[in-house]
Amino acid sequence: MQEVLNQEFFKTTFKKMLADCIVNEELNQYELGKGDQVDQSTMESEYNLSARLKGRNFIYLKKVQTALKRMEEGTFGECQECGDHISSKRLLARPTASKCLSCKEEEEIVSNKLVHKNRYSFRRNTEAMKLEKVQ
Repeated sequence: MQEVLNQEFFKTTFKKMLADCIVNEELNQYELGKGDQVDQSTMESEYNLSARLKGRNFIYLKKVQTALKRMEEGTFGECQECGDHISSKRLLARPTASKCLSCKEEEEIVSNKLVHKNRYSFRRNTEAMKLEKVQ
């Protein structure tokens, strides 16, 4: 039995998320180069953190906009991979989800295998380069 999605609930949720992202998007203004070395270091760290957070907000903002677009197109709650229904529980936990749990798990398994394969290859290549230097 397919669950009925309360589209109005999600639409309101997305609009609130958009408003929150826009409010939090502005970077704090830092006057780099002012103060002593400790002040400069602190301001630089805070600026870098703010820049990373702004980047994350930008990515999340795009996901929210994409979810709203899917809602307008009538494909919200439908897995973009297999076309099956995304459960209400999953959408409540992650409203911007575009894949059902099965497809997302499969994607993460493949992704993790690639990461581990790349790490192994990197270690092997690094060890081979060390051996070449020794010989």
